Amino acid sequence: MAVRRKGTKWQADVTVKGQRLPRYSFNTEEEAKAWEMEARAAAILGKPIPVPDDAPIRGGKKPRRVGGPWTLEQAFRETHTKYWKGTAHGRKQTHNIRQIEEFFGPHLPVTEIGTEEIEAFVAACIEKGNSGSTINRKLSCLSKALNLAQTRGHLTVLPKIERAKENQGRIRWLSDAEEQAFHHYFGLWGDQDRLDAFVCLIDTGFRPSELWTLEARDINFGLGMITLWENKTNWPRSIHMTGRVKEVLLRRTDGGRHGPFDFGLSTEEMGRWFLYGWDRVRAELGLSDDPQFVPYALRHTCCSRLIQRGVDLVRVKEWMGHKTTQTTMRYAHLAPKHLASLVDALEQPREVA
Repeated sequence: MAVRRKGTKWQADVTVKGQRLPRYSFNTEEEAKAWEMEARAAAILGKPIPVPDDAPIRGGKKPRRVGGPWTLEQAFRETHTKYWKGTAHGRKQTHNIRQIEEFFGPHLPVTEIGTEEIEAFVAACIEKGNSGSTINRKLSCLSKALNLAQTRGHLTVLPKIERAKENQGRIRWLSDAEEQAFHHYFGLWGDQDRLDAFVCLIDTGFRPSELWTLEARDINFGLGMITLWENKTNWPRSIHMTGRVKEVLLRRTDGGRHGPFDFGLSTEEMGRWFLYGWDRVRAELGLSDDPQFVPYALRHTCCSRLIQRGVDLVRVKEWMGHKTTQTTMRYAHLAPKHLASLVDALEQPREVA
């Protein structure tokens, strides 16, 4: 920021994150310095840089006004429309948006959300027992909205958002005995629907929401393939069916138009439906106190089995639909021969001087 004399006028400008904003001209040095102090304070707080009402601007033009700053509710509404509307990811973001608005208030101007306010939000999430990954999903949602607000001219400086530390933890997958237990109990209870869903989830590695929204037209029995057009990464992918998945889907679609698990329920309701049966088996196995023994463990099981049986990480990434290789690398230590060959190198005889 600087104040300088230019002919009979005084000029002042401000640079925010390397971007120089319009330069204003003032009649006196005092007016220029007063505006400079106000602009500096606004930049620090993440608020819009003030536009002097009477001061002429170099070039004779004033910046286009875009109205007052958005409220948080407006920012989320615009962000949802631009990025998430009609997607499965958007339905999940609705939950995050609701929790963020409950903390900040939907009518809070986005210019009032600074680093300290975000840190207070993170502290509240920790108090609720949210994990690092859950907190980061909420912060990502908020960051997306604030970025759009800045792009649209409703926010000058983005607050600094530090992501929470994520504990990778133990990857929980099902043993062969645990898988057989699900077959046993679902069969004993005559619960064919949940058994079918179980088989499809563990053999495909689908996210549960991907299976619930699968349509009959996405299944090609001739090629033995399933195509997912809508998923978390918004990147379509196709995988081949195992024999038992093909048998389940053939039986459940039978040439009809409806999806194999189309019960007329929302994805959230389908999740609760499957969880009810899962928890019954979980109790029978004495695993109710295992926080990682959840339906998503079926996806971990599929990925773990591929790697443990020698499939390379690149192909596993494509099968699972991971957005980045970093996600797949979480399973790399499971590869039984991944580092075994290095032992031979270390055990080669060495010449002793």
